[in-house]
Amino acid sequence: MPIIKDKYGAKGSRTRSNFVTRKNNPAIEQETPTGISTAQKEEINKQNYRASAAGQKTSSIVPVESILLDKDNFKINYKSISAANTVTQLFKLNKGDSLQDIVIHNYHSTASSDANNTISIYWSAGEQVNGTFTVSNGLITAFSGINMVRLFGSQFPYLGTVNLREALINAFQHISKDIYFYGVARYEGPDVTFSKTSG
Repeated sequence: MPIIKDKYGAKGSRTRSNFVTRKNNPAIEQETPTGISTAQKEEINKQNYRASAAGQKTSSIVPVESILLDKDNFKINYKSISAANTVTQLFKLNKGDSLQDIVIHNYHSTASSDANNTISIYWSAGEQVNGTFTVSNGLITAFSGINMVRLFGSQFPYLGTVNLREALINAFQHISKDIYFYGVARYEGPDVTFSKTSG
C-alpha cells in the first residue's frame, strides 16, 4: 500500500495562505440577539447598516415639482391660458436674456373635446396694462397702446403638442431690451412651457 503524504502536516498549524485576511463586516455594528432565526438576524443587520453613516446615501437630484414651482430660481417654467379669448401674459425676457424653448400643449375643457383650439403666441416690447385688445376665436384682431407681433398661431387638436425651439433658437438671443410674451386661446386650458437663460 502506498504511503499517503500529509500535505498539511509539513505546514504546521497554519494551513491557510498568508494572503487570506478576514475583516469585520462593516454592516454588523452590534451583536444581534441570540435565539432568533438567520433571516431575522439578516434583517436586523440590514436595519443597523441602513441606520449607520456608511449606509446613508445622499442625492443631488432636485425634485421636478420644486423646479416648476420655484419660478424665480430656475430657467424652466410654465403658464396656463386660463381664460378663453383673453390676452394672457406668459412671461417676460429681460434685457440680455435668451429664449431657449416654448412648448405648447392643448388641453381644454369644452363640452366637445373633438373641437380644435386656436392658440396664438405674440411678443411685444410693451406691457399689457398699456394696451387694449380685441380678441376673437383665439386671435387678436385689433390692438392699440402697444405693438403686438404674432409669433405663432395654429389650430390644435385636443391634447396636441408643438415645440417651437427651431423657430426661436436664433430669434431671441441676448435681446437688447425687455420684451413680453402673450398667449391667446379660443378655449381655456392650454399650457405653455418655456425655458430661458439670463444674461
